[in-house]
Amino acid sequence: MGRYLAALGLLLTLIVGARFAGLAPQTLPDPALTPAAALLQVSEGTRKLDLRPWWDNLPPSWQADIDDIVQAMRAHQDLEMWALGMQALGGAAELLSLPAKDAPGLDQSVRIAEWLGVDADQPTLPAQILEQRWRVAAALNTVVGSPFADPTNLEYLDVRELLGVILPQVQIEFQKLAGPKTSLLGPVMEGALADFSQAARAAQAAAPEQTDFSVDWLSPTYATTVTTNVRLVNIENRWVPDLVAERLPEHIEGMQTQVAAWNSEAAGNTPETDYLRQLLTIVIDHTPKLRASVMDPTAFDLALDALVSDLTAAVVGHRMRKLFR
Repeated sequence: MGRYLAALGLLLTLIVGARFAGLAPQTLPDPALTPAAALLQVSEGTRKLDLRPWWDNLPPSWQADIDDIVQAMRAHQDLEMWALGMQALGGAAELLSLPAKDAPGLDQSVRIAEWLGVDADQPTLPAQILEQRWRVAAALNTVVGSPFADPTNLEYLDVRELLGVILPQVQIEFQKLAGPKTSLLGPVMEGALADFSQAARAAQAAAPEQTDFSVDWLSPTYATTVTTNVRLVNIENRWVPDLVAERLPEHIEGMQTQVAAWNSEAAGNTPETDYLRQLLTIVIDHTPKLRASVMDPTAFDLALDALVSDLTAAVVGHRMRKLFR
């Protein structure tokens, strides 16, 4: 779940606003919703690839914090950094979009399996990695192919409307890679969401104030039944999953800190912008080496380890400089 929150944070700050799609605003939820009704809104919205119910059920102060981040990004734009970021994302998207026949080493990579949460001992490892990496590639292709690749379009960004079109667009990109009949969510996620909707409907009828929900589903990775528990907590008259309540504020605070540092008046000359430039340059420099090794899993893992080593050294060096500043 943590990596999905991180991915959502990335999409919130990097994908074009939905005003380009001409969506009309919708009525916000009644703050007096029961926990079961709130869960049903979120699960049914996600099944339809519409993330606006997630936004509508966030505490208003969190929504305001995210809007402030967007406003800060609008106010100070570092065009050089934006171009480097899009170049890094574009290289990653091209690599992860490769068809199976052109990247057998990538789809047998132990490191990629670890990053994608796939069991490296499963006999279906290449197929599982391929499907998961195409999902990531679809999200990256959505970013680099959107009008938001031009930072001047930030003025059109509306987070709530954006969340209504993110997943449908990623679905289009995913189907370009995986085929027209494939689903971005996949049958396991679709089944789990359907089960949560069923549990929420049952609670609405029998115990609308119920806050704990549990769903059992079969993990294709480990071929065993996994139980997912969700507890809803009330924050500012909104019912929020406890895991989101624990982690999302940290992500928001981190984005606030980074955006404030990177978008300072001295953009391009601050330690934070120099640090970000260093990280992006490392990724860009290593991408051709990764691309050249996709036929051999051992060579690809070595190239990936070299990338991680250089990034780790940069992170450690930056933290040490901050300590002695």
